[in-house]
This record gives sequence, C-alpha cells and structure tokens, in this order.
Amino acid sequence: PLSEAPTPGAPPAEVGNAAVQLVRTRSRVNGSPFAIGPRPWIRELKAAHRNIILSARRLLYIEAQFFRSNDAADWVEAALRANPALEVIILVANVPEEIAFEGQTDNLAHRQGEHLQARALGRLLRKAGPGRVGLFTLAKHERVKPSEKEFEKTRGTAYGSGVIHIHSKLLIADDEACLLSSANINGRSFEWDTELGFLWEEQGGAIADFRRKLWSQLFGGQPPKTENLEAWRDIARYNSGAEPEARRGFVVPYQLGRARRFARPYWFIPEDLI
Repeated sequence: PLSEAPTPGAPPAEVGNAAVQLVRTRSRVNGSPFAIGPRPWIRELKAAHRNIILSARRLLYIEAQFFRSNDAADWVEAALRANPALEVIILVANVPEEIAFEGQTDNLAHRQGEHLQARALGRLLRKAGPGRVGLFTLAKHERVKPSEKEFEKTRGTAYGSGVIHIHSKLLIADDEACLLSSANINGRSFEWDTELGFLWEEQGGAIADFRRKLWSQLFGGQPPKTENLEAWRDIARYNSGAEPEARRGFVVPYQLGRARRFARPYWFIPEDLI
C-alpha cells in the first residue's frame, strides 16, 4: 500500500514577482512507411529558445551539451545584428562523451553532429568576430591521469587535463530571463524528443544573482570582476597556458579546430536525428 501523502504546508506569506512557464517538446508517431522519425507536435522549447535569444540586449549566456541547431545560430546572429552592444558567451562540451570516453570515432552520426556544431559555432564567430562571441569549455584542475591517457586521441583531454563533460542546458538573457531545460540546442531536442523545461522571468536581481553564483563555481570561487566577454576570454586564455593546478577555475577555450578536423557531413543523416 502507498504511504499517506503529507499534508501540504501553508504557502509563504510573501510572493515575489517571478513568472515561471513550463515549456515542452513532444512528438507523435509518424505512420508513414517511409518515415525516418516521429512527427513533430509540441515545440514550445524551440520557441522559448528563440524568444530568449532574441530578447537579449547586453549579455547572452548559453551553457549546453550541444549547439548544433542552424536555427539557433540564426537567432543569435539576428540578436547580434539588432543589438550592437550584445555579447554572447557560449559554454559547450568540448566533445561528445561517446567519442571522448567510449571511442565511437567511426560512428557516422557523431561525425555529422560535430559537423553541425562546428558549422553553427564557426558561422557565429565568422559573422560576429571574437570580440562579440566567445566559445568556451571546461577542463579539470589537474594533469591528465594515467587512466585518462587513452582518451587523448579521442579528444577526452584538453590543455594537459581531462575534460569536464558539460551536460547542463540553460540560457540567461541579461538580468531578466533564464531558460532551464532538458533540451539540447539541436534538432532532435527541438523537434523529436520528449523534453521539459521552465522559462523564468523576473525583474530585480534574482537572475543576476543566480548567474553570479553559477559563474563563481565555474571559476573556482573567483568569478570575473566584470561580467563580460573580455573577462571570460582573458581568464580562459590564462587557464589554457597555466599549469592545471594554478588555473582560475575550469574555463578554457573551446577547441573548435579539433571539432572541425573530426567532423564529416553526411547528407543521408537527418539533422533532427542528432
């Protein structure tokens, strides 16, 4: 038998001004005998990503496992064009875990996925320049261990350390909006998979405080004194050349060149599959 549920407590006397909206991705079975995937149905998360990216005016922070969506790159590019002062900081996994730690280098879907990501991120850098778009990833605070040596050829190490695999998915636009979800920035999460997230909007300092606490963890308790792209770039550049134990946290430059060298485009693999 089920245990009795506890009686809900009284709601807090003071309620803030935050607005939170649940957003989803859902698909339906595609009955076509020629279908290679489900039929898109609910795409609220795709719309939420578009809206929060286009709402940014000063600072857009993106933390993601993947950034493979050409649509998302279009939205970031549009936001940059519309807002000359906007800076974009993208923290993304340096390499898919299946490649880095499982050695799936012959998997064509993984090579296609890296092609999509290198195309999207490379286009943003090319169009906006490194002064407005920064690409970063995470590495450990210690030298490569003997047990990690086998991952060097599969990009499981970077700058003399093992990589820290990023699995989070969040976006923060200025100090007003934050999107936290299970959705990667790719066609599969936007169109096919079942995903859930929430869009948090609030005036005041709550979202800015959340961003500062998050960044404090990423920079080992020493967050940048100024919350801008230049500060991230300076620390990441320092960390990439410093001894691992002397780094200011875990942020290092994303290795776009390594992704490009591994990437291969395959026209027969649907972009929504990966």
